[in-house]
Amino acid sequence: MNNRVLSKFPEAITVGETPFTHDASEVVKYVQPERKELNMVFQFELNDLDAHPSNALIPVQYKLPDLKKVVKKWQEYMYENGGWNTLYHENHDLARSITRMLGIKDPRDPLRARGAKLLSILQTTQGGTLYVYEGQELGMMNVPADWDIKEYKDVATQNFYREVLDKRIKETGNSKPDMSDVMAGINLKARDNGRTPVQWSSAQNGGFTSLNATPWMRVNEDYPYWNAELQLNDADSVRSFWKKTISFRKANKVLTYGDFKLLSPEDETIFGYTRNLDNLTALVIMNFSKEKTTYSDAIVGMKGTAKFLHGNVTTGAVPSILLEQFEVTLEGWEGRIYIKDV
Repeated sequence: MNNRVLSKFPEAITVGETPFTHDASEVVKYVQPERKELNMVFQFELNDLDAHPSNALIPVQYKLPDLKKVVKKWQEYMYENGGWNTLYHENHDLARSITRMLGIKDPRDPLRARGAKLLSILQTTQGGTLYVYEGQELGMMNVPADWDIKEYKDVATQNFYREVLDKRIKETGNSKPDMSDVMAGINLKARDNGRTPVQWSSAQNGGFTSLNATPWMRVNEDYPYWNAELQLNDADSVRSFWKKTISFRKANKVLTYGDFKLLSPEDETIFGYTRNLDNLTALVIMNFSKEKTTYSDAIVGMKGTAKFLHGNVTTGAVPSILLEQFEVTLEGWEGRIYIKDV
C-alpha cells in the first residue's frame, strides 16, 4: 500500500486503527518509519479502561492510577521505540469524555467547563498528534439520563438492550423487567452520546438543520445554553480555552516531542508528569477530583524555579515555584502547566 500509493503523496499522513490489541510491541510495528507502513495508529487501551471485556456497553469503574498507567505505557514506549502516538479522548464510537472520564451528568454542573478544560490540558500535554472530535471543543456531554431506549439509533446498543431484555423476561416471567441498570450503562457508554447533532446555536435543532426539518437524531437538550455561537466570543469558554491551549502547545515543542516521566503513580487524586526536551522542561499538574487538593513532592532530579504559564483556573497560582520544595493547592478539576529552562 505504501509502495504503490502512499509514497507518491509525501504531504499526506496515514492513520490506522488497532482496536483489538493492547500490546505496544505489536502496535509500534505499524508506525516505525523504517518499515514504511503508517504514520500513526489509534490504539484503544485508554478508552477500554471503563469497558467490560464482554461488552463495551457495560461500564467498569477504574481509578486514576489505572489511567496513569496506560498513559505512561504508550508515552514511554512509543518515544523509546521509534513510534508515534495519536492523542484522542473522543470519536464517533465513544461517549463524551467529560461524562465518561469525570462523571459529569448534570448539564448545569458549575464545574462542567472547568472539567472540559482539564481534559484539554491532559490531551494536549502528551507526545503525539492531537485529534479533537466534533463538539469536544465545546464541552458537549452525554444525553440526558431520562431518554428512552427508543432515542438511541446505534444498532449495537439496540441489540444489546433487546438481548438483555429477552433474557430477563425468560428468567423472571415478567414482561416488563427492571432495565434501569442497563439503561444507566447505555447512558454512560453508548456510542450515540457522541453522535448527537453538533450544537451550533440556540436556534431550532441547535442550528444543525434549518426550518422544520428533523435531524437524524435528537439534539441534546442543553443546546439552548451550550452551543458554539455562545462560546465564539466568550474568552472564558471551553472553545476559547482549547484555542489557547493548542497555541500554547505549538509554542512549546517540549509538549509534543519531549520525553515523559510520571510523578506519584499511585496518587488517586493528582495526575502529574514532566516532559523534557533539550534544555526545557514542562511540568503538568492536574487535580482529578472535585475537591480542593494540596500536592507536595520534590520533583525528582529537578532543581530551580519553574514558571506557571498556563492553566484552567485564572486565580490562585503563584507566578513561579521552587521544584525542590514543590507544593501546590489546586481547586477541583484544576490543571496547571509550568515551564522551566536551564
